[in-house]
Amino acid sequence: MTFPRDSYTPFGYLANPYHSAHSWSAAEGGLLRSHDTTLGFGWVEPTARKPDFNLGITLAVRWNDRLYRLRGDFARLGLDSRHHSSRLFSYDFRLDQAAVSVGFALADRNLLVARIEATNPIGLPREFELFLLAELAGTSASWHAQAIGDGWRFHERASGRDLVFVVGAAGGVSVSPREIAATMPELLVAGNVVAGLRIPLDLPPGAASSVSAVLLRDSADLTPARDVVRMADSVVAERRAEDDAFYSETALPVGDWPGEWKRGWIYDLETTRSCLFPSGGIFHDEWPSWMISWPRVVVAEGCLDASRFSYAAPEQALRLAQTIFADAPAANVPCVFAAGEPNMVAKDGTVCGTSPAWCLPFYNLWLLYLRTGDRAWLTDLVPRLEAYLDYWRRERTDDAGWIVYKCTWEAGEDCTPRLDPAEEGDEVISRYVRPIELQATFSQSAAILARFAREVGDGVRFARWSAVAEDYAARTQGLWDEAAGRFRDWDKRSNTFLASTGKLSYWKTDPVRYSPLSLTPIVAGLATAEQRGRLRAEIERYDVAPWCLWPSWSFVVAEAASVAGWFDFAGRFAARIVDRVYRANDRRTLAEAPRPTPGTAPEFWPLDLSDFNGSDGYGWGATTTSLWVRQIFGFLEGEDPSEFSFILAPSLPPDLLQTGRRYGFRHLPYRGARLDLAYEVSSRGLDAVVKVTPARAIQAVGHTGPIEVQHDPEAHRFRFPIEAQVATRVLIGDRE
Repeated sequence: MTFPRDSYTPFGYLANPYHSAHSWSAAEGGLLRSHDTTLGFGWVEPTARKPDFNLGITLAVRWNDRLYRLRGDFARLGLDSRHHSSRLFSYDFRLDQAAVSVGFALADRNLLVARIEATNPIGLPREFELFLLAELAGTSASWHAQAIGDGWRFHERASGRDLVFVVGAAGGVSVSPREIAATMPELLVAGNVVAGLRIPLDLPPGAASSVSAVLLRDSADLTPARDVVRMADSVVAERRAEDDAFYSETALPVGDWPGEWKRGWIYDLETTRSCLFPSGGIFHDEWPSWMISWPRVVVAEGCLDASRFSYAAPEQALRLAQTIFADAPAANVPCVFAAGEPNMVAKDGTVCGTSPAWCLPFYNLWLLYLRTGDRAWLTDLVPRLEAYLDYWRRERTDDAGWIVYKCTWEAGEDCTPRLDPAEEGDEVISRYVRPIELQATFSQSAAILARFAREVGDGVRFARWSAVAEDYAARTQGLWDEAAGRFRDWDKRSNTFLASTGKLSYWKTDPVRYSPLSLTPIVAGLATAEQRGRLRAEIERYDVAPWCLWPSWSFVVAEAASVAGWFDFAGRFAARIVDRVYRANDRRTLAEAPRPTPGTAPEFWPLDLSDFNGSDGYGWGATTTSLWVRQIFGFLEGEDPSEFSFILAPSLPPDLLQTGRRYGFRHLPYRGARLDLAYEVSSRGLDAVVKVTPARAIQAVGHTGPIEVQHDPEAHRFRFPIEAQVATRVLIGDRE
């Protein structure tokens, strides 16, 4: 169980734990990303969306009298990426039978290493020339390049910045600096400053050669770069070992899933890993950022990301969620950068954080607990969650006790006219609307806190928050419009339901008539059977843009369908998103659209990529992982923490249901065990195949009663027929 090698897209990012932000206009450290036009990797400062400065290491090859410099050139050589993680990124291609792999890794805050390995089983008819280049954005007049042994020193006259680029080779290969810009103008790209080295490589049969390079940023000190080969070998080996260790314990899709989906799973996990930052500032432990460009903590996105990350690393996911609340500078867990600077402040000066409704943070914490059963974690978390809800009861209720927003930033739906007539993000809006989603999710959050209190044996808190949950459940029911057959917001100005203007005023839709957050009473379990019956037709209205474009909205729609048992809709809705997003994220060129960058989860999922105007490396963009596991594969947690059980409700796309195919996940962590789960397609329908490690017996119960389970004692596997789009309960018993 090591990093799963595959043919990944040759675009992506490396994590930079040294990148930080102190405001929306002050970010430092830079992002590490692949170059758009060449085979290179380097820093983009401060972010890829608003680049002020670019530098990196790039590669060119001359072979058979042809120069390979641009991505289109290397595409003829079968360019892909065989190792595509946030710790180590490789470009891979072939020259006849010779394989060339170029690995990039961050060694330290200002030190990027590249290691090129060429192997050949049968020998090339002639040597090839490798050009390792330091490439800087700007004009040649801005920089002075000076040859220094096996490399270059660059000095920027205006800022006084110094850069050092050094190359080393193993196996007797010689290198020498060369003024590329002056002698080989064909290596210039887009007017950038380029200086580098030419390295002839002869690969006789069975030979292997390696060349390494380091780019030292913001320093003239050569000490860290003196032994280039040893440093690059050590850093690349260390990063590879980190990845292997991570994936030895991580759930992975197996079987006949589309290749784009399997690779999409990796892109999602690695985006999430890129958004995890080490302790520092106000945070005493590792903490989750919602994105890589402006690292900050947000309750909504942080809990969503931590819950999803439990499929890979449950113990780490628990710590991430704990950090969000434990190190918060105030009870409402305001949105802050690492040093504690607030970044959501209402017009009246109130420092804000996201609400219980946006991304359903308490619901995600509940799912995280159901997957782990960690009571020690709960013991620490319960008083912090209580303080958060107490803040909202104290500071965010109107004179009649209804929960309200301070501003639309708290709502997550920035500037929506549903809540703010002036469409200003920081406008104080509590006097306008009583939103349905706040009443429903406050009831749900209080009920979850009561359950948590019961789990840790706190009867007083259980009784208190159960009463609060009942209060807001009743308020939620008061916002049911019997005539319209749906839950609606209340307009405090007219003392009636909020009326639609009919204008397509928010993401090309009417946000008053159509609000996916009006489905939160279903997720909260507050809709009656009759109400769910009427809402079954309503949810179909959300299987269109913009609700399928934004992870936050899509998550609510998908979870509402699963909680209601509408597995047909849940699977169809999720599969269309997952397939579309993963295929776009696995594209091999930027011809269709330059952004979002392939190989990393984007801020949102446009139907037309040319409409994308967001950021790369966005945590909630990896919500496709959750949609796949929960709505398509149909793996849902057992609702009773005292019972070792789970639900299987498969809703696979029809085109996957071909006889002989198998779709599963291996090593899925669940309540201290590991699950290997799969569906096998036959002419009879679907069979579920389950293996629990350590080995345990199972029982299966369908909607008509117990299901006969076949046991393979040698493989420790259990098999039983399962009905598509119907919930089957699996109970895990004692050891076999």
